[in-house]
Amino acid sequence: MYTRLFTLLLLLLVLSDCAGQPTPSVQTATSSYTFKTASRDGTGKFYFSCEISFVMGSLAAGWLEREENVSQAIANLEIQPDEHIADIGAGSGYYAFRMANKAQQSKVYAVDLQPEILAIMDEKITQEDIKNVELVQGTAAPDWRTTPST
Repeated sequence: MYTRLFTLLLLLLVLSDCAGQPTPSVQTATSSYTFKTASRDGTGKFYFSCEISFVMGSLAAGWLEREENVSQAIANLEIQPDEHIADIGAGSGYYAFRMANKAQQSKVYAVDLQPEILAIMDEKITQEDIKNVELVQGTAAPDWRTTPST
């Protein structure tokens, strides 16, 4: 189970891209991170020219609803019908709902920090009568915005 969760998180990292962002500049061999003036919701820390955000707000949830090799990533996970899955940082539930179709005899735990995001997922659960997705409001460490990154 932990292997599949790790694989999912790794696939999310690998398959996530910054579509619409500027072409990445040449990075030094020692670091893939650069630092610039932060945008309104950003940290000022950039990974291959993509700014790292503090937290995505619920108003941008529609942005998460797009296919970026998600079908292939989920197929590669070879999810079994009886596997329990945790989608940490579930956002709009784009992955969670697709994984729930594969794990129909168990639960997908969709975890997110924002109650507004959970409300969006709850609406979909109600509208589509989805029985195997459980919403979990996560919590962040008290100093998550001030802890230095490494």
